Amino acid sequence: MTDHPADISSSAVGQSTQQQVSDLMSKMIRKTLYAVISHVNAAPEDILPHVVDHLTYMDELEAKGLLWASGPFVQPGVLVGDGLTIFPRRFPGGSAQADRG
Repeated sequence: MTDHPADISSSAVGQSTQQQVSDLMSKMIRKTLYAVISHVNAAPEDILPHVVDHLTYMDELEAKGLLWASGPFVQPGVLVGDGLTIFPRRFPGGSAQADRG
């Protein structure tokens, strides 16, 4: 037995449960993705003039396959705030940053 909670012996779980889990997981994307949490480090009035360009740039990255998903942590009344960006293995600029470690 290992310390990892996901290691479940076949005797602990019935075959039908294992098969159901396997079937469900086979439909998942099964990709290596990298998440980046960004924090606002400037006043909203300094950021707002750049939001349209930023959103256009992020849409372009997504269209090129360089961005998997991105968006803000939505807060009522907050137009500019912290957010989450998820990259596939290939990063903007074509670098192999993810392969360095």
